[in-house]
Amino acid sequence: MTGHSPPIAASARHQALELIYEIFDEWAAQWAFACRPGCAVCCTHGVTLSESEGERILSFLRQTGRELWLIDRLGGLPLPAAPSCTTNEFARACLEQNDIDPGHGIFSGTCPLLQDDRCSVYSFRPFACRCFVSTVTCQPGREAVLPSAYLTASTAVGQLIEHLDQGRLWGTMIALLQHLTMQPPGPTGSGVIRKRQEDGAPGLLTARSLPGFLLAEEDYPHVAPLLETILHTPLGEGTIEDLLNNSSCF
Repeated sequence: MTGHSPPIAASARHQALELIYEIFDEWAAQWAFACRPGCAVCCTHGVTLSESEGERILSFLRQTGRELWLIDRLGGLPLPAAPSCTTNEFARACLEQNDIDPGHGIFSGTCPLLQDDRCSVYSFRPFACRCFVSTVTCQPGREAVLPSAYLTASTAVGQLIEHLDQGRLWGTMIALLQHLTMQPPGPTGSGVIRKRQEDGAPGLLTARSLPGFLLAEEDYPHVAPLLETILHTPLGEGTIEDLLNNSSCF
């Protein structure tokens, strides 16, 4: 699964994302979280996502006639600082025992997709939003409380999602959605993606392949079964693992 692969078809990427979301949600149901509709303290504008996740959001808003609404919401917003590295870049540095500054999350600024403290794209929100939960009610200036195994699993699944989009764009929601709204609707091939990157995409990085997982020994028994379930889940004529390896099944 590690290493570089040719681009994966958009339809297969999007199907895999939906399956990964569902499997993770089922696995996470073992904990009772305090999150409820309307508690939007954690809904800031610095959340990161893959290009495929951004495409799903934009496609949904286009289908519901809200693309101009999105452009208006994004208009004039300053771009958050680009992350210093992607999740897989950070993981590679750790596994190779190289020093790397992961940077700091951006926890200020309200997400532009919020309406009355509720997510307007809830069913299409990216994984970074889906996995951000807490066992206690969040308050401004107060950190979320998460089980160690949950945090480890969230990181590992985020790595898989990045690997699924390797070679494409990755970054903050505002930067990515602003970039995508300036692209013509329709499928994009690897040549178009390369052209975008050559022209420059402010605030965005390139998704990288999976170098390996960062699994703490104490969390491994809890997280490994989740990853195995994801990888072995049927998709098309193969499995999600086949897709991630870009086998001939796709």
